[in-house]
Amino acid sequence: MGRYDDVLLEIFMTKYDPRKNEISFTKQEIAKIAEKHGIRNVPDIFYYYAFDRGTIPDAIMSKGFISLNITGRGTYSLSKKPMIVTIPEIRKFEEIKIQLPQCVERFVSDDEQGILIRILYGDVLSKFLGKRIMFLQGFLRTNSIFGQTEVDALYVSEDEEICTVEAKGPGESLNKNQIIRQVEGTKCKFGVESVIPLAIKFFRDHRIIVIRFNKDYDIANFAGYRLIDTI
Repeated sequence: MGRYDDVLLEIFMTKYDPRKNEISFTKQEIAKIAEKHGIRNVPDIFYYYAFDRGTIPDAIMSKGFISLNITGRGTYSLSKKPMIVTIPEIRKFEEIKIQLPQCVERFVSDDEQGILIRILYGDVLSKFLGKRIMFLQGFLRTNSIFGQTEVDALYVSEDEEICTVEAKGPGESLNKNQIIRQVEGTKCKFGVESVIPLAIKFFRDHRIIVIRFNKDYDIANFAGYRLIDTI
């Protein structure tokens, strides 16, 4: 068991109440415990568990608490609510022909950035949302009440709704903590009240699953597409 586990277990045992489904605590409370274990980089403890770099200790999970969430600037919680998104199973993927410019087609990759380029040229998100969506920005690093966050791509609709896009490839999990931070960061950056959160799970054969989340960050709807390059 690592030092991070020791710190999380101590805060859990201090705060645990069997009647509650969520245990809240602050950065300052964790910092006091972390100091005893010689840990100076306190924020890394939260990122370690909240973004799936590590697993919640068994002693905590056995009580039903399965996720660590960032709830505000310097505030956190252990929760019984799962934050890893279960990717929907799709048997049939609709084919979308992507006509890339020859100069782009020659150099485009098959990684995350290559998939995002194909989605852009194929106007995939307009099809998915049922309204005209235009590319706004390829990458955003910004701040919110949850701290710094990064967004893979931003789009905007004709009625001026901003869409955040989070892309995940094979073997990568999709975490609601990240989606929440992206939405809040985008709201702060552009001064808007609502954002359409989207995620794209892509596979090695150019199949993608596009997911839209509702205001509670549950899956609202989804669709599967196969992106086919054409010359």
